[in-house]
Amino acid sequence: MSQAQLTDETAVSVQSVARGASSIVVGLAVLGAAGYAFLTITAKMVTPAEYATLASLYLLIVVFGAGLFASVDLEISRLVSRGLAQGQPTGTAVRQLRLIAAGLLVTVLAVLGVAADPLSRRVFDSNHWMVVGLAAACAGYAVMSLPRGTFAGRSELRRYAATIGGEGLGRLLPCLGLAVAGVHLASAYGIGVGIGPLLAAVACLPWVRLGPAGGQVAWRGLLAAVGWLAASNLLSLGMANLGPVVVKTLLTDDPGRAGVFAFAFVLARIPQFLFTSAQTVLLPALSRAAATGDHRLLRKGVRQSAYLVSGLGALGVLGTAALGGFVLRMIFGDPHGIGTLDLALLALSAVFGMAVAVLQSALLALARHRAVTAAYAVGMVSFLACFLLPLEPVAAGLTAQLVSAVVTVGFMYAVFRRAAAD
Repeated sequence: MSQAQLTDETAVSVQSVARGASSIVVGLAVLGAAGYAFLTITAKMVTPAEYATLASLYLLIVVFGAGLFASVDLEISRLVSRGLAQGQPTGTAVRQLRLIAAGLLVTVLAVLGVAADPLSRRVFDSNHWMVVGLAAACAGYAVMSLPRGTFAGRSELRRYAATIGGEGLGRLLPCLGLAVAGVHLASAYGIGVGIGPLLAAVACLPWVRLGPAGGQVAWRGLLAAVGWLAASNLLSLGMANLGPVVVKTLLTDDPGRAGVFAFAFVLARIPQFLFTSAQTVLLPALSRAAATGDHRLLRKGVRQSAYLVSGLGALGVLGTAALGGFVLRMIFGDPHGIGTLDLALLALSAVFGMAVAVLQSALLALARHRAVTAAYAVGMVSFLACFLLPLEPVAAGLTAQLVSAVVTVGFMYAVFRRAAAD
């Protein structure tokens, strides 16, 4: 294949980001609806204190389930897309990453087993079933990393969409069933949201094609790449999602306010959760541009993604500020002091979170794994520092979310400008 043909194919790949977003819109809509439904239904079915616990579980699943094992599916996606661009087989590399996912899952389950008692006491109000739900979700995301990474790397967008929509349905259907049955037990909803990813992953496995053997990667390099990605994902999603968990631990005397803040937090950040799911589709297009050495095309892809983020972000901020207060009053009755400004600031921090996702994909395409981790480490330091300020817990949480996102975007953009310079 000539360089001109490769460049044309890469141009099509970058332009397909927008088309890919429309191709997976149904899956993303189902996933988003599942998030709304879980938070809305449980708010009506359990007490405020139990709701704060369920919201904490939901966010911890994002961090330690989706976030940790995304390191595997992102690396699968990167290697498969690069192999296709260069005409090389990648079946052996995919099998290596499958083993790494299994080892990572065993490690996570062992850690959860050791930490189950303090975790349940400090975060889940001594409800050990929440830890079981978290473990089930981690298992689901470990299995999901194989189909999600291979589908994204091969640009099989309909199948990739099925993994997203299936995850949403796996969460939504058990929750709806429990609500229809009149169940008010928080543990049941915790288990229900935990098994969703596992059900979706098992359903998608028959579609997976590992491809012909070849493309073996040195274990040391592969483990290092996944390790840096895992560290950056834990830091990034911890920074982006642990705010309500920290606020809950600080507001022990007002669980109602903690629960409303957690709902407002997730309500404002649903667009970011959906955009993060699309990140695995964005990465292959940018990887192909980097593989051909076309930094101009890489910068164009990032710029186009930034326009998309700006448009979605503006709609998100305006919509959340206009409608968020009504939603809070409709579900909780008393919004516990969470107002329009709080909702707008949460939505604004989500916009910067989406910008972080774009810049991370670009840096990963350039194999700047360490730079990504460093950016998130700096962001996490700023996140934690905000909770040391003399602010009440909700104000500290709002400040931490916005400041850490802005700091991370600035760091990543500075690195990208140098790395993608002609």
